Amino acid sequence: MSILSKATGLREGSLYNFFPGGKEEMMEAVVADIDQCVDCH
Repeated sequence: MSILSKATGLREGSLYNFFPGGKEEMMEAVVADIDQCVDCH
């Protein structure tokens, strides 16, 4: 979480506001974004 916080400039608490489901929800969002990007090419 600290790496994501530093990379985004958001506090860890703010990340949880965007993703109330926690780390699992964050991972799902990343994977969905990657899938979308791969489908575009």
